[in-house]
Amino acid sequence: MEISFSGKNVLITGSPIWIGKGLSVCFAKEGAQLTLADHPRKEESLVEWAQELEQTHGIKTWTF
Repeated sequence: MEISFSGKNVLITGSPIWIGKGLSVCFAKEGAQLTLADHPRKEESLVEWAQELEQTHGIKTWTF
């Protein structure tokens, strides 16, 4: 059974590092729209990562 994530919304915490970063790439490659969350101190790296995903994979991201 194949699951399509194209156009689906996915929430990922700890997004700009470690497992969250890897998961966000996998979902972005599948065309998922991503809501990325992390600690406020990581805001700058989170926003940069979201922009990179949008440019590379043509998806929409939201950060908080």
